[in-house]
Amino acid sequence: MIRGLFFLSALGGVLYTVQQISGVSDEQPAVIEIAESEAVMESHPPVVQAADDFRENLVEFSAPFIDLKSVHSPNVILTNLETGRVVTKRNSDKQLPPASLTKIMTVLVALENVKDLDQIIEMKPEYFDRLFEQEAAVAGFQVGEKVSFRDLLYGAMLPSGADACLAIAHLIAGSEAEYAILMNERAAELQMDATHFVTVTGLHHPDHVSSVADLELLLEVALENETFYQIFTTDEYLTAPTTFNPEGLTMRSTVKRYREEYEEIEKIIIGGKTGFTEEAGQCLATLAKVEGQTYLLVTAGAGAQAAGPGPDYVPILKPLHVLDAATIYKQLEKD
Repeated sequence: MIRGLFFLSALGGVLYTVQQISGVSDEQPAVIEIAESEAVMESHPPVVQAADDFRENLVEFSAPFIDLKSVHSPNVILTNLETGRVVTKRNSDKQLPPASLTKIMTVLVALENVKDLDQIIEMKPEYFDRLFEQEAAVAGFQVGEKVSFRDLLYGAMLPSGADACLAIAHLIAGSEAEYAILMNERAAELQMDATHFVTVTGLHHPDHVSSVADLELLLEVALENETFYQIFTTDEYLTAPTTFNPEGLTMRSTVKRYREEYEEIEKIIIGGKTGFTEEAGQCLATLAKVEGQTYLLVTAGAGAQAAGPGPDYVPILKPLHVLDAATIYKQLEKD
């Protein structure tokens, strides 16, 4: 229940919303409308006021108004990395299936646990277990192929390869279940309170959940890792030659095709990761540069529905997550 009243006060050129709270999330409509409208002056530094049972939502007057009415994704968070403040959000704390955005954590935990990325490993049958039946995206490795650990990391992120993710999990922790424990421990350290990992691939499981706010926080931390940043912002990667792929295996980012197809985002998106299952809908995490400012945008749930096909199944014919990114980033540009 929410106790007390909402009120606004202009302090030092900053608009504040304050609410007395008892066991509620930050997704109350009265707060969201204000938080999404971020508009006023920037002449004075923010004044921080705190009380034990109050949560304060800081709204910068200098930020542009972002209209989310035409955005398909029900879950949105946009953060300005230059200021560290949220520009707009919608249902940002709601738990949802994160689909392949899971692989952000899969790769980060790997980077934090493996020192020699050039070590050579052999792809084993268990790294491909049930992937065909689950219609999972794969990087293209073969059973018996010898590849570097670095190739696995690129394979997990760029083509969203489940085979690469399972190889990473088995090599580091012995199994997917044991690796998920490492992922959950890292999530707890980051205070990702809405998150619980069951898989390393993001394939649907009812207990595998996160939120766009948690995923944005995770991505901020991951991008501080130099190798992760390089992988996340790479459009195309060529693996070392193997007996199975004598000329190497070319991997392309799942975001690259959309950048080429939609010129609205082609010049502003620096890197990204897509995700999709019927239950999760279309998900997208992107790093972008707009008007000299750096932003992280995480959206989820576009076109989500019960697993199909079935009588009520409606195929998603457009990249709604990409269209949403274009809609939101466009509003950050000056006329």
